[in-house]
Amino acid sequence: MSEKAPNGHASGGAVRDQKRAEIAAKVEAARKKMEAEKAMLEQFVSMFGALGTALSSCSAANPGLQRIHEVREYLKGILDDQTLTPEQFIERIKQAYNDAQTKFVTDCGLWQREVSCWDFNPKQLQQIFAEMKKLPPGTPILSPLAGRGFFEACLQRLGLVVICNDFEKPTDGFTFVDGAQMSCGDGLDFLKSYHAKHPDMLFAILVSWAPQKGHSGSNISEKIFTFASDCPTSVGVFHVSEGNQDGGNYGCTDTEEAFVVIEANFNRVWKIPRQPPIWKKMDPSHADIADYLSWRVPRRGSKK
Repeated sequence: MSEKAPNGHASGGAVRDQKRAEIAAKVEAARKKMEAEKAMLEQFVSMFGALGTALSSCSAANPGLQRIHEVREYLKGILDDQTLTPEQFIERIKQAYNDAQTKFVTDCGLWQREVSCWDFNPKQLQQIFAEMKKLPPGTPILSPLAGRGFFEACLQRLGLVVICNDFEKPTDGFTFVDGAQMSCGDGLDFLKSYHAKHPDMLFAILVSWAPQKGHSGSNISEKIFTFASDCPTSVGVFHVSEGNQDGGNYGCTDTEEAFVVIEANFNRVWKIPRQPPIWKKMDPSHADIADYLSWRVPRRGSKK
């Protein structure tokens, strides 16, 4: 005869109840986990939906930004087209640049920030090319403040060696020159580093629209011109600036201190003004832009 457990079959029932409770607990835990994951997924969907709405609203509020991206890619396509002769390249990109710029008459600031402060100018490009051809083949132009590099890319397309740097990378990563050719850092350090690595190599410098007084890094043009004056292998500076104007007005580029250095240590060999920008032609109410390209040569006599 088998023995009964205390309370008869109660012991077996307790075991079964315990197992059922454990299973129920696991099912409940799994259910809660699924609900939590579902809630998290819904949160992510909501967040990304809100982000998409915000981006759409941003594009709607500033439709020019999308057009800028299209313009940059179109201009870069012309720059990269190696089937064009230099003459064909100049004509094609001049027309493309001018046509595109007509769409930004009311937003020239966006154009300057996202494309170039230097407006395409065949005469300026051709004069730089002619000046560089007087120097040994392969003499580079160092551009310490290249921005997105449109000016520099045009010079490269004409066959000149241009080495680029800017103090910050564009937030969207776009440059007209090959990104691998654009270093990022202090402009003066860039020049000093090149000279240290190539102490006997002649070079020219390109400075276009250096920051004006009151802007971040506004002392850089003074430092660059001081370096260009002191460095024995610097042949001169191609300078795009609004310059030292009447009444002590230095325009939207450079500083008074920079022009003290320039006027004390450099001869201006030639000067080519900009062509009136498209938005000025189409809307005379726009402020004048009076910059020009000049070739500044250090006063060192026979040292060059």
